[in-house]
Amino acid sequence: MRANQGSLQTAAMFLLLVVSRPALAREAERTSLGNVASRVIQEFEHINSLAGAHEYLQSARPGCIPPFVKARLLRTLPITGEAKPTANGRSKLSAIDSVLEYHARKTVFVVKVIVVNQAFMGLHGRSILLISGRALELLTAEELRAVVAHEIGHEYFWEDYQSAARLGDPGKMRELELRCDAVAALTLLILGTDPAALLSGVSKLESYNRLAGATGNVHCYVSMKERTGFVRALVAKVMGNRNDWKD
Repeated sequence: MRANQGSLQTAAMFLLLVVSRPALAREAERTSLGNVASRVIQEFEHINSLAGAHEYLQSARPGCIPPFVKARLLRTLPITGEAKPTANGRSKLSAIDSVLEYHARKTVFVVKVIVVNQAFMGLHGRSILLISGRALELLTAEELRAVVAHEIGHEYFWEDYQSAARLGDPGKMRELELRCDAVAALTLLILGTDPAALLSGVSKLESYNRLAGATGNVHCYVSMKERTGFVRALVAKVMGNRNDWKD
């Protein structure tokens, strides 16, 4: 689905509300990025407008997975472990429709709420979006939508991520996680949604899993400080170096 005029106008109005930051402050923020974020941000140097963000997301988006492959994947899922969301959970899940529709995945992804001890969200086989009951409880509707946009980002870099996982290359996986953050942030801007929801959502999931002792893959992610710096730098560039997040 292409961005409609209404959503782009909403995003444009969102941009008009932001507060400009001094040029020196922007430069200091840019140079303070960590090593991984500094490398990845260069890959998005050419995106400096909403139109450019939309063009990138449309042109780089992979084709949909064939229905017969999705059907085969669904048959391999365990017959137990799926949860029935509450009314509040169903309301939150409805909030992700705008992201799925923008990326033409509304009729492609199968969304399943699962019972695991982690606050987990992941894309299985490019077609099955798994959301743990814990994550559904923790996140607001806006945060859920933002983290789903990040999971959609994994489709853009699917083969690279699978390769990095097979090779046990955490450095490459950290870079790819930031690229997925970029897809999420650009998506949210186009839809007129504050990308700060991505950072607050990820922070909630990480905090819960840390307390639960579920930190086995923490080495595959950059710190929240570096993620925040990366997303802020990308958003500032797309928004014409304007940002409404306060320090």
